[in-house]
Amino acid sequence: MAAKSTVQPVVMVFGSPQASSALSLIAVQDSGTNGTILWSQLIASSGLGCIADPRGGVWIWNSTHAASSLVLIDAATGAVTHQWDTTALGTPVSRGLLLDQPGEPVLLAPWAIDGAAPSLVALDLSTGKVLWEKAGVSPGQFAVLQNLVVVPSPRGLLALGAG
Repeated sequence: MAAKSTVQPVVMVFGSPQASSALSLIAVQDSGTNGTILWSQLIASSGLGCIADPRGGVWIWNSTHAASSLVLIDAATGAVTHQWDTTALGTPVSRGLLLDQPGEPVLLAPWAIDGAAPSLVALDLSTGKVLWEKAGVSPGQFAVLQNLVVVPSPRGLLALGAG
């Protein structure tokens, strides 16, 4: 996944920077004919993946610390610039989607606690607050169509939004 950076284009991958090292998030600077590792962070991959923030950096779910959290990592340096505690939401169960509302990005992602049925959560990335939550969705992909979010559920498709 590519991210905005003040340096050359940066590609984020989960892997091992060395044969014997643990799984990490690795930032590789793309200089055209070859790549250079800029940094690596010991962060396990999750269903959420890496999500580029239009303001810069990437959002990653991080369970390697005492509390599970959603962190914004600077693409050029690997420094954590924002962190939201997501322990109450559980674990992301599939890819998230960023809605780029002017100045107020919102993350839509399905989260589950201890194997329970997932809930689709809209999280304000500027404040770390849950905007809304819809319980009983199925893990997997969902679509955003103008003012509707279409998600799979055990009973079929659900369309959420203002009509």
